[in-house]
Amino acid sequence: MRKKKWNYWCVFGREAMFSATISHLDYSVVCFVYFLEYETNNFYEKTFLVPFGKNYTMPEEVQDSVEAIHKDMGLFFIWNKDHVTLKVSSTDFGGDELKADIKIHYPENLDTLNVVVPWSNDKFQFTAKQNCLPAEGSFSVSDKTGTFNPESDFAVLDYGRGGLAKKKYMELGDGIRATGSGCNWIEFWRTMDRSYRLNGECRYFKWQHH
Repeated sequence: MRKKKWNYWCVFGREAMFSATISHLDYSVVCFVYFLEYETNNFYEKTFLVPFGKNYTMPEEVQDSVEAIHKDMGLFFIWNKDHVTLKVSSTDFGGDELKADIKIHYPENLDTLNVVVPWSNDKFQFTAKQNCLPAEGSFSVSDKTGTFNPESDFAVLDYGRGGLAKKKYMELGDGIRATGSGCNWIEFWRTMDRSYRLNGECRYFKWQHH
């Protein structure tokens, strides 16, 4: 079992989806950025890996800033009271320059899904799912530009801390509608937890696989 920490952000727009992740897998730091164009179904991604990652730290609070810089790419998730700003830049994103500046708003009294999986008395895995977060801003790669409107576009945060087996499989998903409702799910071993958000309230249900 290894200690695994990650902050995964995904922003859903009307024309494209943008995602950025900073993760520390105990033996290395892995960060990646990608975006998907809905109309063309073109997918673009860049990943960097830092063995051991001794100079990288991950915060222990969900609402805390984190950053990762390596050669030609930098990722900054900056918290400021009621919003977080995603700033990402790369001078070589498939040969092009990438820039992203996206502000994600946190509504008051936000309901979230939080799951703690106890492996033993002193080992656990914790994940927090925070979705239906209004997003505004843009990203650009060469002549491609994606914009986000807080009235119709939303972001989701997947935050994880704790221990997982080396080859553990996880199923993650999230769906968001412009009405503000959404759903997400996560699978650990044989237990799956799903939740959905309706009219601002987070609800969940749980069952065992057979």
